[in-house]
Amino acid sequence: MDLIDLRKFDFDMFEVVSENDSELIFQGIELENGIYKSYVYIYYFTNKCVERINKVGIETAECGLHDNCILNNYLYTCLTKANSEGKEMYIYRISLTDGGIENLYCITKNAFVNILSDRYVLVNGNDYKIDKEHSDLEKELKGEYDYAILCDLEGKKEYKINDIRIASGIRDYFIPYSVDGSRYVVFEEAYMYDVELQEIFEKGIGKEDFYRNGYRESINIISLSKFAESVKSGCNVIPFKEIHKTELNAWTRYFGMDDENIYYRVMNFETKIEQIFLVDKRNFEKRILKSVKSDTDSSSYSYYNLCHNIKNKEIYEIIVVNKNKYIIKGIYKNSYNIVLDDVRESFQGVVGDYIITEFWTEDDNGDNYKDFVKIKNTKDNSVSIYEGTCTIIKDKLVLFKYL
Repeated sequence: MDLIDLRKFDFDMFEVVSENDSELIFQGIELENGIYKSYVYIYYFTNKCVERINKVGIETAECGLHDNCILNNYLYTCLTKANSEGKEMYIYRISLTDGGIENLYCITKNAFVNILSDRYVLVNGNDYKIDKEHSDLEKELKGEYDYAILCDLEGKKEYKINDIRIASGIRDYFIPYSVDGSRYVVFEEAYMYDVELQEIFEKGIGKEDFYRNGYRESINIISLSKFAESVKSGCNVIPFKEIHKTELNAWTRYFGMDDENIYYRVMNFETKIEQIFLVDKRNFEKRILKSVKSDTDSSSYSYYNLCHNIKNKEIYEIIVVNKNKYIIKGIYKNSYNIVLDDVRESFQGVVGDYIITEFWTEDDNGDNYKDFVKIKNTKDNSVSIYEGTCTIIKDKLVLFKYL
């Protein structure tokens, strides 16, 4: 295992933009004369050298990063303007060759942002809290305050998205990807947390009790060009390719993607079986990768979870035995069985002969919170501990610290 220590830089795992066998690209925020500025760095694994790509920092808020992606040797990123209370966000394009910066677009809403391509950005949010006094709770429950907008960076225009599934159904994932030169989007349609839906099922609440004439969750794919064309034409039902759909007896969740496949999982409340599927990015054919039996109910849901590292093709169960002990069981690729004796310790992965976990500490008053990385050598049981946090990239462990 190769250990890479980047803790002297202020960046967290959500700001890692790109990684491969030769380099790691990440964004960081530095405090310069009382002003937070965002930079892009590249770390070369071969010579263990770090370079700052943009020599001039972009002024931003302390936690102002929203989304980013790399396209055609440019980093596209969305940053909150400093002192704007989240109400002004800017889309920047940063050249990875010369560090040049272009301000492409301003979004004047406190919203979620998804950069879909070098031309299109999706913005979605909710206006319910803008005027609570005159807002209607029933309208809120029906999703009438939800909105979604497609921003055309090239034409400098915004298009309202009429499909209510986009405005209300994006809880976590509306993710672009490229394959064979074409751009696509995978969309997880979901309106509740896993445990909320399971509780509704166990209470026997029927679909006739829902405002939307029922309830559904689904995984969908569409080409970005068709999606943009449908939005611009005012389409009320965008023609996604529906990969999987469930109603009140199961939840459906996106699970990650690699170069060839998209992964999702489905938990059936009646059979207590969770199935993991993969979908070919090119032809959209799906197949079951793994089925796992779970005996938990909603009251004990927090004591069982299925986690993954799709890039390393690892899937594992987390089973909490009691408040002082839980078990990690590898169920795909690796068949390890690891027992941890502190619920504050979280499993990160296995790299060769090393078990990687993280844990946290605080004082008796709940202050002085700190994160740590623990590396255990299974051959000689030696343990190394580092303050900070980490990410695993194949056979490399990268250490860094939170802001």
